[in-house]
Amino acid sequence: MFGITSLLLILEPVSGTFYINLCFISRMKLFFNILLTIFVILNLYPQQRNLEQKLRTAQYYEQIQDWENAVKLYEELFKVDSVNVVFFDALLRGYDQLKRYDDAVKIINTQLKFRQNDVALLSQLGKMYARGGNNEKAIASWERALEIDKKNINSYTVVASTMIESRMLEQAIKVYQIGRSVLGNPYLFAPDLGYLNSMFMNFTEATREYLLLLEQSPAQLGFVQSRISTYTSKPDGLSAAILVVSDAQKSEPNNLALLHLLAWLYMEGKEYDQAFSIYTSIDEKLKAGGREIYNFGERALREKAYSSAAKAFEEVINKYPKSINVGSAKFGYARTLEEASADEDTSKLFGDLKPFQFIRTQKHSNLPSFHPTYSAAIEAYTKLILEYPKTEFAANSLYRTAHIHFNVIFDPVKSLDALHQIEKSYSNFVSVLIESSALMGKVYIVQGNLDNAAEKFQWLNDCRSASADTRERANFGLAEIDFLKGNFKDAISRLQTLTKNPATET
Repeated sequence: MFGITSLLLILEPVSGTFYINLCFISRMKLFFNILLTIFVILNLYPQQRNLEQKLRTAQYYEQIQDWENAVKLYEELFKVDSVNVVFFDALLRGYDQLKRYDDAVKIINTQLKFRQNDVALLSQLGKMYARGGNNEKAIASWERALEIDKKNINSYTVVASTMIESRMLEQAIKVYQIGRSVLGNPYLFAPDLGYLNSMFMNFTEATREYLLLLEQSPAQLGFVQSRISTYTSKPDGLSAAILVVSDAQKSEPNNLALLHLLAWLYMEGKEYDQAFSIYTSIDEKLKAGGREIYNFGERALREKAYSSAAKAFEEVINKYPKSINVGSAKFGYARTLEEASADEDTSKLFGDLKPFQFIRTQKHSNLPSFHPTYSAAIEAYTKLILEYPKTEFAANSLYRTAHIHFNVIFDPVKSLDALHQIEKSYSNFVSVLIESSALMGKVYIVQGNLDNAAEKFQWLNDCRSASADTRERANFGLAEIDFLKGNFKDAISRLQTLTKNPATET
């Protein structure tokens, strides 16, 4: 360190004059600046640390929904630094939660003094006025926000969003429509306008808006379907959507996106004959070789529209005999025979009540060649086994045959014969083999062959390819065998293990 005497100027005669040692003075100035900076930092650090601690405490109160205490701390922070955006946003949230809308308006106005052209801030001001019941001032604030930059799409988006938050949906619709007009783009805000119109039960306009999306890009078909599906469960919503899409499709008969949408709407309304006709047309236009018709048949089968499903599968089989979908269609037809037979049997249990009539929109008599009996299903599966040997079609057909023989006809011997064929010739189809082994274990139990049953269930329990549910069912089968053998402790132990998983169905 330098002493006091070192502060004296060092003078040296040069050409009759003296000069100041500037290098030394520069070093001293730097030294004093560093000291001053350290002094300022040491004094500011405790204050900054106190603010951070207070902010964390306020955020904690907010997290536990203690808004009274949170707001008190946010107010203190805002007084210290009113230009801090974090403090402002937090305090505004608090006032909103506590319904202190007048206070919210006040702090927003303080920010507007130096952020006069902030569209988001003016939109928030409108929202607070609206929530406080002053709709006139709210609309004035939103109009002021829109005047700032009329050619900016974000302005309309932000303003309309705050209107929706304030439950002023009609005003939001008007803002989107104004934006569409001012910006000269008829496709703007179509998803938003579609949603808002559906909220007002104006399903016709909602559907028209969603069709604008489809007009822009057929790839948005899935999105359009998901939006329209929010009101197809309402009869007037479904009928309005069908009418609008049907009219649009008539104007553009070759528009595949509209055809797909219309067919989907008919499926939503359980009008399977109408849907089948459209899917047939789509298949022809796409030269799909029966793929579209087959997909329709699969959905109709899932929805228990057995007559329509059978009609679709027969169409593929007869019209596209060389199609890659024909094998799947034949298996689908056999499955339809089986499922329809099961549905008939279940309905008979209830006599005249017919509890499942609401999901069966068509009578089987609509399709003369369609006779849903288990014997017809077995015959169809047998043909598949002969026609497609060593394939997964044959493996699945054998399993379905075994299932019918055991669970419907109750012929364990024939069921076991089919299952042995799978084990012998189709073990490469692992998923089928797993299901086959599970059924075989049940058949062995019925026959009293507990050791063979245990062997099958143990194999399933150890099989890595088997699902967790399958392994649990196998464990339940082993517990059942232990019980039948009198090994009650082992049975209880297995059952206790199963009960540890609350999601298990066993």
